[in-house]
Amino acid sequence: MLTTSGHMSSNPSQMSTVQREEILAALSAVFSNVLGRSMVLKDDSNAASVEGWDSLSHIELLVAAEKRFGVAFTSEEIHGFANAGEIAQAIASKLRE
Repeated sequence: MLTTSGHMSSNPSQMSTVQREEILAALSAVFSNVLGRSMVLKDDSNAASVEGWDSLSHIELLVAAEKRFGVAFTSEEIHGFANAGEIAQAIASKLRE
């Protein structure tokens, strides 16, 4: 669950549907801010389906997500993410660490 500071609370249990929706909603806000237009991401949202999400903005989007959630992605993760669902799952995993 998001705390008042905007970060996910650390909970070792598996990510619930509510947590996933909260992460995707917060990630949607990050993407909206970086790309300059309002959007709602779904698990399968990807560079082909989101206008403005290209190889350059991919890095910008992930750096902004790292700052927003207080996590750090590895180079392998950054280059391997195929969609918003994978990013949300990685964020949830890192928040449980």
